[in-house]
Amino acid sequence: RSVWIGFHDKEGNIAHTAVITDKKYNIESTDFLMAHNGQLLVSVVKEPKTQDAPAATALYWIDLKTRKVARTVTFALGMENKINALARHGDKNYIGAGSVRSADGRISGWVILVNEKGGFNWQKPFPRGMGGRFYDVIEYNDQYVMAVGEAMPAGESNKRAAWVAMINAETGDIGWQRYYRDDHNLSAVAAQGQDDTQVSVLINAWGADNKEDIDFVRLLTMNARGFLLNSDSYNNGVGAQASGFTLGRNNERIIFGDTDVVHNIEGEMPQDGKQVPITDSIRTKEAWIVAGAPSEVYKDPCHQTIQFLE
Repeated sequence: RSVWIGFHDKEGNIAHTAVITDKKYNIESTDFLMAHNGQLLVSVVKEPKTQDAPAATALYWIDLKTRKVARTVTFALGMENKINALARHGDKNYIGAGSVRSADGRISGWVILVNEKGGFNWQKPFPRGMGGRFYDVIEYNDQYVMAVGEAMPAGESNKRAAWVAMINAETGDIGWQRYYRDDHNLSAVAAQGQDDTQVSVLINAWGADNKEDIDFVRLLTMNARGFLLNSDSYNNGVGAQASGFTLGRNNERIIFGDTDVVHNIEGEMPQDGKQVPITDSIRTKEAWIVAGAPSEVYKDPCHQTIQFLE
């Protein structure tokens, strides 16, 4: 497998393409962004074709003029690792979040801070319960980044918990973290920061013990200290799951993902004029988008602003 990148014009037509390939590895892309130097930075997972080594993460810088690989760095830590999300931090650094397999075999949350050349400023695993991983990361401010994902608690519970962590970007230490549990499995898949210091976290809920409880999406709004300000839920059909979301012009949260919808198949119209019988039903997975309500304007009493005389 190789990574294919398409460059499109304003009409959506493919103007250029680029390919990342390696003869020794199957390569799968996980995220990309515009690098500080104007190149395209792509994170990938490299799986050796011979299966004699663990999968590893790599970063590729793509020159936009030549559409060739300008630089690559592989993180071979002796154990399986994966970056699921990338974000820029400051003027030169990048933050990545995903998972790494610990020495005891558990999957742990993994966060790295690398410089403009891909060298480690620091990297840390975060073991939790029976396992954990991060799916998204954002730069909250100059001092902190936020990573979100899931953790499997140790003990009798077999339901996954959504995991939200605010992490010091200079040291990698956790400032605060929250776990959210329910009768469903919960997994945080995306986060967005707002200008008024609020943070929105998108959570998928699925796999309830009660089969009548459908899958749904939960949207949490919290302040910079992790205090929950609001919680909204969205569902559709027999179940909906989100892939991500973005903020609209008025801070409405535009969620996109997929939904399972049941379509009934009707039989022939009866001659006696009675109701048309339902002979069968099929379930299809369809694209789903919903504009969630914007969060209320929030004034953080702990956030100090400095005003200068004009």
